[in-house]
Amino acid sequence: MTVLSREERNALDVAVQEARRKAEEGAENALLALGVQEERKPAYLTEEQAELRRRLRA
Repeated sequence: MTVLSREERNALDVAVQEARRKAEEGAENALLALGVQEERKPAYLTEEQAELRRRLRA
């Protein structure tokens, strides 16, 4: 098994932190698009999206 150098570990850490930031941003955008925070469901949601929204709000 190969051991990562200090520079490689640091680069990996930076890449993982950036990936996490992007994943969290994507999840937040998806929740906003589904209108999870809204009292009423957005009219543009499909039946499937509306069901997902309902489950997320439960």
